[in-house]
Amino acid sequence: MPSADWLAAFWFDVVFFFFSTVQHFDVSGSPRRCGGQGDILSGSLATFAAWAAIYRKENSTDVLDGVSLNVLAGYGACAITKQAGKQTFAKLGRSFTASDMISEIRPAFCSLFPENEEGSNS
Repeated sequence: MPSADWLAAFWFDVVFFFFSTVQHFDVSGSPRRCGGQGDILSGSLATFAAWAAIYRKENSTDVLDGVSLNVLAGYGACAITKQAGKQTFAKLGRSFTASDMISEIRPAFCSLFPENEEGSNS
């Protein structure tokens, strides 16, 4: 049986929309899964979905760079949750809990979506 570290290194996300695969994202996460990570994922998804709704309203489009805003929201939520778990695991090892991950959400966001010329991610 493969180790948890091996699985974490090669695990990836596939985002589905109306029963068809629309995008594959290769973002590694933590080898540790703990209760409460789903709460972090759902909160992140709600945030990204709200940002997508604002973008949709302001720009009258459902896509950005050819990808559905809903898919991008799903990707953002998955990526943030996985990166926060990875960073928390690096600091605390297998003993971390979802509560420990909260302090890693902002650093995870900053590492995945660095500041650009148009705005700030702070």
